[in-house]
Amino acid sequence: MTSITNNNDVTDMEALYRRAIADASSLTQAETNLVFDWLSPEDDEHLCRTKANGKTRAELIAIAATNREQLTKVESLLVMRSKSFLTDVRREAQSPNQPPPDMMELLDRVQNAVRAALESSPLYQEAYEAVWNALDDQERLAIIAAEHRFCQIIDEDWAEDNRKYPRRQQAEQEGFSRD
Repeated sequence: MTSITNNNDVTDMEALYRRAIADASSLTQAETNLVFDWLSPEDDEHLCRTKANGKTRAELIAIAATNREQLTKVESLLVMRSKSFLTDVRREAQSPNQPPPDMMELLDRVQNAVRAALESSPLYQEAYEAVWNALDDQERLAIIAAEHRFCQIIDEDWAEDNRKYPRRQQAEQEGFSRD
């Protein structure tokens, strides 16, 4: 994901946003990934191959676009480029030589605050929309299909939990009805 650490980085991102607004189709894949705050193309491809049993991003996109029911939960998250999933993967891979988790969380919060400031800019909103519209139709369709599939899997998991633990469901319903 994008690492924004100083004013020069913010200025560089604003310049990238202006370029995206002017001609989003001229951006490289790496620049597109920066606008969306995705991993670098190389890291993204490596993560897909590692977490999706050797499947490439292109293969996952093709599956999502043509038959989303074949996607697993992890594959759906990979196609969507879920930030929470990527954060979990990063924490899993954290080596003992890296800062402790509480320091990582602090760094994440600082970076997220800077990112939030950039994203609140009208430039960001316009650039995001321009780059989204410049994405390949199949990739846009795949991302949307993966989001639907992920929701379907979550609903199925929830229903299965309710079948296994009916008293929990009853307690939750009673708790919700009392409020």
